[in-house]
Amino acid sequence: MKNRIFNSAPLLISIILAATLSVFYLSGISFLDMVELKAYDLRMKSRGGLEHGDEVVIAAIDEKSLHALGRWPWPRSTIALLLDKLGEYGARVIGFDIVFSEAEENSFLRNVDLIKRKLEENIADGSDMLEYLRALEQEANNDARVAEAVQDSGRVILGYYFYLQRADLEHIAPETLKNYLSSIEFSNYDQVFYTSREAGEGNFIKGYGVKSNIEVISKAALDFGYFNVIPDPDGVVRRLPLVVEYKGDDLLPGANLFPPLFFKMLLEFLGSPDFTLTVDERGLEEVQLGDRVIPTDKKGMILINYAGGAKTYRHYSIADILKEEVPSDAFMDKMVLVGVTATGVHEPKVIPLEKNFPRVEIQANIIDNLLHNRYLAKPKWARNLDLAMILGLGIGLGLILRKSRAAVGALSLVLIFAAFLYFNRYMFVERGVWLNVVYPGLNVIATFAAVSFYRRLTEGEKKRFIQNAFGPYVAPHVVSQMIDNPDMLKLSGERRVLTAFFSDIQGFTSISEKLVPEELVALINEYLTDMSDIILKYEGTIDKYEGGAIAAFFGAPISH
Repeated sequence: MKNRIFNSAPLLISIILAATLSVFYLSGISFLDMVELKAYDLRMKSRGGLEHGDEVVIAAIDEKSLHALGRWPWPRSTIALLLDKLGEYGARVIGFDIVFSEAEENSFLRNVDLIKRKLEENIADGSDMLEYLRALEQEANNDARVAEAVQDSGRVILGYYFYLQRADLEHIAPETLKNYLSSIEFSNYDQVFYTSREAGEGNFIKGYGVKSNIEVISKAALDFGYFNVIPDPDGVVRRLPLVVEYKGDDLLPGANLFPPLFFKMLLEFLGSPDFTLTVDERGLEEVQLGDRVIPTDKKGMILINYAGGAKTYRHYSIADILKEEVPSDAFMDKMVLVGVTATGVHEPKVIPLEKNFPRVEIQANIIDNLLHNRYLAKPKWARNLDLAMILGLGIGLGLILRKSRAAVGALSLVLIFAAFLYFNRYMFVERGVWLNVVYPGLNVIATFAAVSFYRRLTEGEKKRFIQNAFGPYVAPHVVSQMIDNPDMLKLSGERRVLTAFFSDIQGFTSISEKLVPEELVALINEYLTDMSDIILKYEGTIDKYEGGAIAAFFGAPISH
């Protein structure tokens, strides 16, 4: 009965641990989830760079541009000139990872406006001068020049961003927020299918206000998309939101889901293919783009399959673009992202591969992922597979440890863990599937450690039992064999052919009558000690002593 309990305990321990970690996995343990994110980064680093397309290029506000054109922000006339040049180079889509949220400060315009007012007030017939000043004002209005360049281009998608916390709106006047919203309110998703009435309240990232471009520039744009980047709890950007839900009161029902800059650029590049968002009670169910399905989670977050570190995608300095010192086909039929890469100007982002990564390059990576179907994803079935791995690996190791020695158990641990890591990495690198490595791996290690600890405790008890039960009657090396191989003992009894041995001192009664007690004890001790040593030498088992007699047997507990 005792041996049966000892043998079943490893399996019971493995089942308990597997069930516990499965519950932890389903409920989420913040520390373990954070470790899994770091393990995700290690897999991406070990994988190395990816093949990528050349459809996305970056017009960079870099150190070279700042040296040539002055500190950022530049006069809007420079932006207008950039748009003219990109149009001449044949760019198909131009997206701005920056926002023109304020009118340009222009002291010259203020002076012209002041002179114009004075003329209007004090000169009866100053029409010629007023007309000249109006023309001068129009020429010096860089915001108007940018708007004209945007209009002429016909391919510009402007960026903006959402305020994701209500507290961010405290310093902004409601009227200003309404003006910002008015410029982008018709850029929302217009092909959304709700599976039920309750599906209207999604599990999406919430935006409580927007900061968009000034009206004169917005009116000239082809479309709009937000460029919010939302890091994971550890500050690393691993995914981007494909949907932000606007939570203000200024939109009609059903018009509150908005797309990002990268998605708007992709749609324009592909010729505005059909797409549909399916929303259920828990969030985003599916995103259908043409004949492809974009993998997202319920919040609408899509994993970024980074192709490499900084400058993986082709960069061209805006200073070189303005000087026409780039190849003639550099932007032909390309998607051009205009953004900041200069150190100290852009807000650096941490990604799994680097700690100082420009936001505009994150946009380039995700566009390339979507365009070429190079996704990383955690599909619905991955959760079930994670649970199967937690339960299967742990319980499987428990079954092995149930009847194996410590060395075999350790080898089994190494082989199972290595096979699991190989399979996990294969799914990540070759299949683009993110499977959990922490919970199954932790279960394997915890099962081995717990069973080993249990065995140490129980085997100590076994050793003490064997030592106490057989030590006085069996040779020490036989006891050692029994301790090392406790399964050779069958405490329930066993039929076996043994050799019995009996010896007695002839005339012991007469001898004992002639000796004083001290002499008799000394004699008996000397005799029995020598006889016992001989019996133990030949691996006999002493049964009992009776006066000068000794009884022993050979063949048990170790067979001969």
